[in-house]
Amino acid sequence: MPREVIAAGEMRVCFSAASVWEAEIKAAAGKLVVQGDLFEALEADGFIELAMTAGHARDTARLPALHRDPLPA
Repeated sequence: MPREVIAAGEMRVCFSAASVWEAEIKAAAGKLVVQGDLFEALEADGFIELAMTAGHARDTARLPALHRDPLPA
């Protein structure tokens, strides 16, 4: 999604705890640079946090094979 569309508020952008978790794991491994508190930045930019439950995590086992690697390099 183009940054201009996000900045203009034309679309709602959502994230989940899994998104933040993945980014922080990559940052700790040196694969991603995260400046400051990612969660606070997402909220400050108006991104919407989606609720994620254990049931959602369980259901990932039913995703098609194209989702095989949840944390690609």
